[in-house]
Amino acid sequence: MARPPKITLAERETGHYLSNKEMLAEWYVCKEEGKVTEKFALSLQLLARRAARQYAAKNHWFDDNVSNALLRMLVMWDKFNPEKSTNVFAYFTQVAKMEYFQLYHKNKAYVHVDLLIVTGEYKENGNG
Repeated sequence: MARPPKITLAERETGHYLSNKEMLAEWYVCKEEGKVTEKFALSLQLLARRAARQYAAKNHWFDDNVSNALLRMLVMWDKFNPEKSTNVFAYFTQVAKMEYFQLYHKNKAYVHVDLLIVTGEYKENGNG
C-alpha cells in the first residue's frame, strides 16, 4: 500500500499548515460522497499531530493518543454542522483536544500505579 504524499509547510501558499476554507470545501465533498476523502483524512491527520504537540501528554502513549484522536475525528466527521459555524478547523481541533484530555485522565491512574510498582511502594502497601 502506497503512503499518501506528505504535505509540508513549504508547499502551502498561505504559510499555514491547514486552511479552514480548504477544509470546509473538502468537507462538503465528503458530505456529497458520503465518505471521507483521502485529502480530508490527510488534513485530519495533520491536525491531530499538530494538536497533539500542544494538548497531548508527552509520554510513551503519544502515538496512541494521536491515533485515538484521529479515530474520534473520523467517527465525528459527519456531525459537523455548517449552519452553526463554518469553522471546521476549530471543530476538529476541539474534538482532538477533548480526546486528548479524556485519554490523559484515563491513563493517569495507570501512570500512578506504574510509578508505585517501579518505586516498590505498591508491594509495601499490601497490594501485591
